[in-house]
Amino acid sequence: MQDYHGIRAWKKAHALAINIHRLTKTFPRTGYASLKDQIMRSAESIAFTIVEGAGAATAKESSRFLDMSIKSSSELEAQLDIGKGYGIVSHRDWGSLTNESLERESTRRGPSVTEEPKTDNGQRKTPSSEN
Repeated sequence: MQDYHGIRAWKKAHALAINIHRLTKTFPRTGYASLKDQIMRSAESIAFTIVEGAGAATAKESSRFLDMSIKSSSELEAQLDIGKGYGIVSHRDWGSLTNESLERESTRRGPSVTEEPKTDNGQRKTPSSEN
């Protein structure tokens, strides 16, 4: 068991939940209560699930909770997409908050977009080395 306050992913999830709360305060008063509630639940779930994982008895159990928080992050991404489609989430807010949400998944998704692919021996992949 570890103190969740020292977990970098929790710190980012905590900040994301606060930013999502600020966003949902700007939603129109009528017509979007369900989406507002779902967005808040997903954002908070990311942070809360990381806290649950920090209290897990084993590394395997902790990993299971981290996997669940990643799924909540994916759910939040889809909800932000819907909000953008409805016209209640600006393109700027959508881009910023989606990037915050996806940052949690970067370690699961593999190398970052800016990281160059490597061959099996660790050398930089070139078009000729891919054949």
